[in-house]
Amino acid sequence: PCLKSGKATIFLLYGENLDRIHFTEVEILKTDFSDQMNIYLQLSGDAKSFRGNLRGNHYHILPGDWRNEIRLFAKWRGIKIIEEL
Repeated sequence: PCLKSGKATIFLLYGENLDRIHFTEVEILKTDFSDQMNIYLQLSGDAKSFRGNLRGNHYHILPGDWRNEIRLFAKWRGIKIIEEL
C-alpha cells in the first residue's frame, strides 16, 4: 500500500456517543511500509493546538481535502467539531 504525497485530511470521531470529531488538513510528505506503517505528515495549522486536542492515536487519513464534507456530516449528525486551522 502507498499514499501519494499531497494534501490530505486527518480526523478522529470520538466520545462515548461518537459525538465529537477532531480534524485538520495535512500534507503527506512520505510513506514507508517496509517494516511497519509510517506516514510522515506536515500539519497545515498550529501543531501545539492540535496536540492539545489529541484524543487518541489512531486518526484516519483521507487523501485530498474533505473538511467541507466532514463539517456537513457533523452538522447532520449533531457532532461537535474541533477543527484545527
